[in-house]
Amino acid sequence: MSLQPAPLPLPVRTAADAMQLLSLAVEQPLQAETHVFLLDADGIGGVLVVIGETHPPEAVLDVVELMASVGEGVPGMVALVVATVRPDGKVEPDDVDLWLEASHLARHHGIELLEWFVLGPRGFGTPRSLTSEPERWSVKA
Repeated sequence: MSLQPAPLPLPVRTAADAMQLLSLAVEQPLQAETHVFLLDADGIGGVLVVIGETHPPEAVLDVVELMASVGEGVPGMVALVVATVRPDGKVEPDDVDLWLEASHLARHHGIELLEWFVLGPRGFGTPRSLTSEPERWSVKA
């Protein structure tokens, strides 16, 4: 029996790439949880972390703080993608403040928060879209 090397993960360079990956990992029926992964400058990560029971919207800040601090200690990691699963699927107006704070937390650790998705029964939404900020995926191009 010979061992085959594990295939390298496909790069995540666009929001569509991220949504495709996240769609594969989300538990059905939807439950309150947060998915997060780090990426290098080429869009390669390798580990998607799922944190359950992330009920209050503010829980995203703890997740970003944790993963950005992990990313700070991993050579080559430059970006973070987060997806909060909300069974009701609503992006709330208060999420704008959470987006801004989460971005700041990640930046403090030298990591760029590329996107924070909110996933519900009708698909993906982004709190960033409630601001005038452009998408950040250009850092992956």
